[in-house]
Amino acid sequence: MDLSSFSPDYLYAALVILAGFVIAFLARSLVKWLEAKAEQTDTYWDDILIAAIGTPVQVAIIVLGFYYGMTLFNIMPDSMAWVHDPNYAIAFWILISAWIISTLLHSIISIYGRRLAELSSSDMDDRLVDLLELVIRYVIWFAAILAILKVFNIDVTPLLAGAGIAGIAVALAAQDFISNFFGGA
Repeated sequence: MDLSSFSPDYLYAALVILAGFVIAFLARSLVKWLEAKAEQTDTYWDDILIAAIGTPVQVAIIVLGFYYGMTLFNIMPDSMAWVHDPNYAIAFWILISAWIISTLLHSIISIYGRRLAELSSSDMDDRLVDLLELVIRYVIWFAAILAILKVFNIDVTPLLAGAGIAGIAVALAAQDFISNFFGGA
């Protein structure tokens, strides 16, 4: 192996990537410590917030470590030149934000919705909480996908029109089911 052609940039890039993993590990340790502290409080809000941001932040740190390790020292292969397009960074942050918001709202609905559903004797509340959790999650991810498509200048009008038509079709098809559901039959 000839070391004369070895560039120190590869070593620096590896160190930056390794630093990303170390920082992500430290962030994970901090999240675990915060979770333990949050369990000692009387509210669930801090538990929900910490659980929602923990994993997405760790993933973001690792991805940023790779990104900066590869781009700061110009060792990015030509086939990955698309990474320098700022639209991909915006799309990445939209995905991370959608992940956090989806997890946050799912946890809020799950904890507080189930608590309210337990107060009634009917099981309809439990089913509505499950439905609301699912709908909220799909709406958030659908909005994130639409936002990402807009970032890349892709026209989302046909997609929105198709979603509207599909929604009307589902509503008409489920009309009897919904009336029986709310009627208690």
